Amino acid sequence: MIVPSSCLLCDRANESRSHLFFDCLVYAEVWTSFFTHPTLHPPHSFDGILTWVLTASPHPKVKFICKLLLQAVCYVLWRERNLRLHNSTSRSAHLLIKEIQVIMKAKLIGMDRIPVQPTQRSQSFQESHLVTWFTYFQP
Repeated sequence: MIVPSSCLLCDRANESRSHLFFDCLVYAEVWTSFFTHPTLHPPHSFDGILTWVLTASPHPKVKFICKLLLQAVCYVLWRERNLRLHNSTSRSAHLLIKEIQVIMKAKLIGMDRIPVQPTQRSQSFQESHLVTWFTYFQP
């Protein structure tokens, strides 16, 4: 199989790990769409990921969502790259963002279904993963 050396998402540079996950215009549009909250400062280089994942936020649910979001973005973009390579089909960044939102909400609503102790019920809605998602990542 012959794989082009140029990025299959933006066709503006040679494909590399650093380019695909930080310099690619499609990646940048998708990634930055989730970080509009003023307290969130995502990494802008591949080398900064590990530090960022460990220090993304002092809020435990925000930190958890950042880790999950990084995985979802990488998965969706890598899958899109492979679809473009193998099927010659492509989707817009807007559709990729929508897919990531669906993945994230499905996972987070599942996290919120963990049984809550009776003494925690009054706080459980306000502190849910899904409420945190809509507060910080998808206002």
